[in-house]
Amino acid sequence: MGVRFRIPLATFARKALPFLSWRNRVTRESLRADLLAGIVAAVIVLPQGVAFATLAGLPPEYGLYGAMLPAIVGALWGSSWHLVSGPTNATSLMVFATVGALAGGLALVGAFVARCATVPNPVLALELFSERGFRWANLAQLLYGTGFTIMFFGNVQFLGDVWDYSPVQTGLAMAPGPLVVFVLAPRFGKLAGRIGHRAILIPGGLVYAAAATMLAIVRAPERTYFTAPSTSA
Repeated sequence: MGVRFRIPLATFARKALPFLSWRNRVTRESLRADLLAGIVAAVIVLPQGVAFATLAGLPPEYGLYGAMLPAIVGALWGSSWHLVSGPTNATSLMVFATVGALAGGLALVGAFVARCATVPNPVLALELFSERGFRWANLAQLLYGTGFTIMFFGNVQFLGDVWDYSPVQTGLAMAPGPLVVFVLAPRFGKLAGRIGHRAILIPGGLVYAAAATMLAIVRAPERTYFTAPSTSA
């Protein structure tokens, strides 16, 4: 008997059919509650889907397809247990809010760039982007910020949806990361001033990427915050 690292979703079936990881959570009580929720949702969503199809000038059966198929696919292959799928008012509002926010952000960026290009003393001199180092530094920061944000919110969603952590437990589980930054950032900042930033940023980025990869591979559906996923030899 022994303990060793294993990949919880190593087999093709577990990767192609992620709902196999939560099949053991289905009980007689939860199945009864899900059945009741499905009937209530169908009474509302199916006529709503037919109405949306009619408004869009499509055959009514398209509304039925749009109401049923996304719900089935989202339930079995979706990454969240709290995702609204199908042609519903809530989905329309969320899509509108998301697309509207993105469009608004792009419009503000465009207005900012246009302003900086026309005034004599802009907040950001666009000529800086002609410098190769400035362009690469900003691109690297954009990629790092995007990746970090995706990983951070992915961890929060995983702890809440898969491990059933409460918001307080999730916050405490995420706390070691900021604490490590708080303790080490001043020291490594001084060290970078002596030996150069490249000598720290490149190894640090590789360690960060390796840790994120390991977290994605070793992550298990059961709670293993303080222990590694294990199996009997």
